[in-house]
Amino acid sequence: MAENIIYFQPTKRKKFARSFNHVLAGVLLLLLGVENLSQHGREHLIFAILSILAGAAVLVAFVRELRQSAHPEPHGVNWVDVFAGIVILLEAWHKYKPEKGFQPATLLFIVGIVSLGFGIFHGKLAKFARLHCDANGFFARMSPFKKLQMAWQDIAAVQLEPSAIHITAKNQRRHRLSLRLVENRSAVTTFFDDNWRRYGTPQRSESA
Repeated sequence: MAENIIYFQPTKRKKFARSFNHVLAGVLLLLLGVENLSQHGREHLIFAILSILAGAAVLVAFVRELRQSAHPEPHGVNWVDVFAGIVILLEAWHKYKPEKGFQPATLLFIVGIVSLGFGIFHGKLAKFARLHCDANGFFARMSPFKKLQMAWQDIAAVQLEPSAIHITAKNQRRHRLSLRLVENRSAVTTFFDDNWRRYGTPQRSESA
């Protein structure tokens, strides 16, 4: 039996904002590669080549992701981010000076760890924002800090809009699921409406 769940696909605007780490990591790697070539020459040639290759790969992957009109099923690991994270961490370790406090290498460690984390947990992060429905109710996770869970029996009415789902509870509390930054908002509202019709006692209205 298929899982009764739909994932929120980000709009290009939101995708660009969320992918800022890719741009930062890519540019940083390119700058590190150029620095190694200009200041250290053959001594750090391998580091320089790895940095330039990783930076170019990250930026190309970022541009390709933005240009994709379709949203393919995310795989488990993004190896470009993992590769970039490892190279940045190696550069950070090479530049780190224990006798100093906060230093440029500290920022490199942070960017490297974030890039590595994004790469390893790429699949899970892509499926984080979601709407799950079953016979008891629904659970919506919009962001790490925003979620909504309700039982169908506690819902009095539902109003569907092109970019939002308005829910009125039987205790008169009102809730709003904003879909403004969701690319597949039409599919999400249809999915919610189908489950509301199937499991709830609909008293619904649709805005023009």
